[in-house]
Order: sequence, then C-alpha cells, then structure tokens
Amino acid sequence: PDSVVLPPYMADHPDIRMDWAKYLDQMEYIDNEVGMIIQDLKNKGMYENTVIIFIGDNGRCNIRGKGYLFEPGLHIPLIVYWPKSIAPNQVNANVVSTTDITATILDMAGVKPPEYLTGSSFLKDDFSREFVYSARDLWDEVMEKSRSISTNRFKYIRNDMDWTPYDAHQAYLEFYRPAVHIMRKLNFSGKLTPEQKLFFELTKPKEQLFDLQNDPDELIN
Repeated sequence: PDSVVLPPYMADHPDIRMDWAKYLDQMEYIDNEVGMIIQDLKNKGMYENTVIIFIGDNGRCNIRGKGYLFEPGLHIPLIVYWPKSIAPNQVNANVVSTTDITATILDMAGVKPPEYLTGSSFLKDDFSREFVYSARDLWDEVMEKSRSISTNRFKYIRNDMDWTPYDAHQAYLEFYRPAVHIMRKLNFSGKLTPEQKLFFELTKPKEQLFDLQNDPDELIN
C-alpha cells in the first residue's frame, strides 16, 4: 500500500491505501484468469479462430467510480483480439460506446445490423463517433436524474436532481466502500482538501463542464 498512488480526490489514509491496493490486486488476479482462458484456447487449437472481447460492465468500485458520470465510472476497459482482421498492438483513440460493441459483434459474424440499432461497428474504416451519451437514474433506493455527453476532449454533465448529493448514503456503498466512511469522518473534522471535499457537498452543481485533456480528474467545472 505504501507505493500506491491515489487520485487527488481521495484522502491519503492507510485504510484507503489498503482498499486501493486490494483493488489493484484484483486487476492482477483477473489478468491471470484471462491468461488461463487464453492458454486453454491454445491447448485446444482454438486460439487463432476465436474473437476475445475484454470489457468492464462499469467503472471501478470506489469514490466517483461505479454509478457516477465521472470518468472513473464511465471509462471502462475495451480490448479486442481477432487475428483474422485486427493487427496486434493497435490503440484506437476513437470514442466508443458500449452500444458499438453489439454492432461490432454482428459485423464480425457477417450479420447486417437492424435499422433500430444505434451502435456502429468500430471495425469499419468509416467508423466515427464524436460523442457518447451516459445517464444516471434510480440506483437501488437512491432517486437520481443526471445526463452526460462525452467527447475525446470534453464532458458535459447535467444534474436535474442537483439536491441529491454524491454521498447519498446508499446502502450498497455503505457496505462496500470503506473510503466513503473514512472520508466522511475526515470531512466532518475539516481534514479534507478542497478536491476531496467535492464529493461531500450537500448539493451538486446543476451543470458541469470538464476539459478532460487538461483536467483528467474532473476537478475544475
């Protein structure tokens, strides 16, 4: 935990460092699990004839992560292996929506996508997505209504229920996010930095605009 580098919006506390270190350990664990699956495909002679798509269903499970419209909640992994059509070690800087993954799988299978499908295959030479829409609504027992639009450079968030704070004492987070409890106490004692206090404001800004290039942690509205 001593070597862990925390984002500026998280308090530097031993328990938070331990929680973050365990999260990184889980990433190493799943990397090993994926390696076992790949090795099994190779052993069965199926590796070169298999498409592998590695994604996350949501962002990381910590402050500003899963369930929020900040980058740690929206920017998920996307790694695709397909020796038939994708050269290795490429990085595509295009904005991609999860709806595009469905369209891409249909494209791989040679299936024409239905008219109502909003996604596009990112394997197409003419693939171009300028922005991605995201939303936060009812999450368990917490009523919310927030919308966002993201490009490679900027993100705009509109909070229609700005009276609902980020720290809404949601039961799920109370059980599984130790950093919330620790930072809540530090905030009560006046020991958080301005960047760390943002999560514990009693209301949210009605509108937010972030420059993701110059402010990747989304601290300056």
